[in-house]
Amino acid sequence: MQDILRAGSIKRFARQAMRGSWLRGILVVLICALVANGPSFVISYLTSSGFVSYILVFYQLIVSGPLIMGLTVFFLDVFRGTDEPGLGSFGRGFSFGSKAIQLYITVLAYVLLWSLLFIVPGIVAAFRYSQSFFILADNPGMAPGDCIRRSKVMMFGIKGRYFLLQLSFIGWMILLGLPSFFAAYNALDLTSVPLTPEAVEFQLIKATQAPLPTVLGILGYLVYVYIIAADACFYDIISGNLKVYTEVSSSGDPQGMY
Repeated sequence: MQDILRAGSIKRFARQAMRGSWLRGILVVLICALVANGPSFVISYLTSSGFVSYILVFYQLIVSGPLIMGLTVFFLDVFRGTDEPGLGSFGRGFSFGSKAIQLYITVLAYVLLWSLLFIVPGIVAAFRYSQSFFILADNPGMAPGDCIRRSKVMMFGIKGRYFLLQLSFIGWMILLGLPSFFAAYNALDLTSVPLTPEAVEFQLIKATQAPLPTVLGILGYLVYVYIIAADACFYDIISGNLKVYTEVSSSGDPQGMY
């Protein structure tokens, strides 16, 4: 399994599975982002009320679980080829309802508690519980706590492999983020008077709406689709759902999957 869990092998399998589904993947991720962040983006322009901010935090806690569940179901369908993936697959994630909400809040609480010790234990905890939503997708009758415990068992001894998989995408993220960073830096007028937080926020928003950062932001969704597809592949391997051909190339890499 160790050879199959190499980042290069997993990413190759993910690209194979996503053939013909990239646009649908981007659409689903975009819808997810709009549902999760759209209300906050709109309301922040209308009011700065502290009470409204608490409501938005509560909204995020409620919708994040079902949205992640929708993404999980969609990308498992894409990767396994068990269905014609689309909004129907994404929508099935919402059928998990309170279980998805409970799972999200529980995992978030565990990661935050471990993060109080230090950043590294928090990251390790996030990796430990990273398979929880995939497990729930495959086992709708399972309790959220059991999904977390099974994820902990599945990730035992291979968290380093998962870390290397995530690390393999860092170059893409830096490449996509640098133009936006420099655009924001160049547009930020530190000599403006008065230099209020509102003025800085307005300048940064204006900078990130420039053509190049906007285009790269769209490409960022493509990279995110790539990452989730790779995560689905990783889960299918460690759960035993993915089988690989026995033929290997001269480099020792598996040649395919089924």
